[in-house]
Amino acid sequence: MERVKHKNILMTGGTGFIGQILAEEFLRQGHRLVVLTRDPVRAKRCFHYSMYPVELVERCSQMPLDRHFDIVINLSGVGIAERRWTVQQKKRLLTSRVGITEELVQWMNKARRKPSLLLSASAVGYYGDNKDCILNEQCSGKPGFTHELCERWEQAALQANTLDVRVCLLRLGAVLGPGDSGILGKLKSVYRWGLGGALGSGKQWLPWIHVQDVLGLVNFFSENTQLSGPFNCVAPNPVQQKEFASMLAKAEHRPAFMKVPAVLLKLMLGEQACLLLDSIRAVPEKALKAGYCFRYADLSLALAHSSDTLLQ
Repeated sequence: MERVKHKNILMTGGTGFIGQILAEEFLRQGHRLVVLTRDPVRAKRCFHYSMYPVELVERCSQMPLDRHFDIVINLSGVGIAERRWTVQQKKRLLTSRVGITEELVQWMNKARRKPSLLLSASAVGYYGDNKDCILNEQCSGKPGFTHELCERWEQAALQANTLDVRVCLLRLGAVLGPGDSGILGKLKSVYRWGLGGALGSGKQWLPWIHVQDVLGLVNFFSENTQLSGPFNCVAPNPVQQKEFASMLAKAEHRPAFMKVPAVLLKLMLGEQACLLLDSIRAVPEKALKAGYCFRYADLSLALAHSSDTLLQ
């Protein structure tokens, strides 16, 4: 059996839904992991019961310049739907993504040995509302806050190219997975009370991905050194929002007859309603052409694996 080469990995956003799952898998594989966190108390809680050691660092400036990492995984960012988008909250969203990414690249610039790869998160919100247009990685984005946020985030990460660091940008869709985190966790109470259903017209396209395929793509990008640039990290079969609601309700044995008008969502959420109403028919063209095989290509399989504990 071929021996797995253990890597030194630096991760931001390690206490989030995706970060915790990636961290657990990396540690299980025997890689050495350092988590850069602004909230060490929360981080200690997240990793307290882990059977593997996790080193915590609060700031890039605390890392010695002779510290070497093979891979840097940047998942930093305040939750996009955490609070209403006031001017102050928009600044927090930008700082928590762009600011942290800039700090990482500045540390790489000073480090004696550069990492070989930077995997930096982004989102399909880069594209904005594109109705029924099929969106590959070559498509440009529509003006709006989500596009500005993702574009500035990506541009900050791409500065690592000037240091001869390979950069892969992960334009993530809605991430599905078991437990109370991720998009399914947020929908738990809604579907528990039978209030699931179409948002707006329900015809808007919803790009999604199972968290196990996020992990699979991270490993795939790490192993295939010719790959770089933006990648749509979404399953190859996006669905319309009303179909997503119907399939989730069926998987959970709950009704999905409610309909929330777009005008009401806009009154309640303001500009932030775009997260629910924008139609983004993104497809993972580059990953498929490179040979990645999705474990969960169909929504029914992803929900069967993800939602068995959702409403318990």
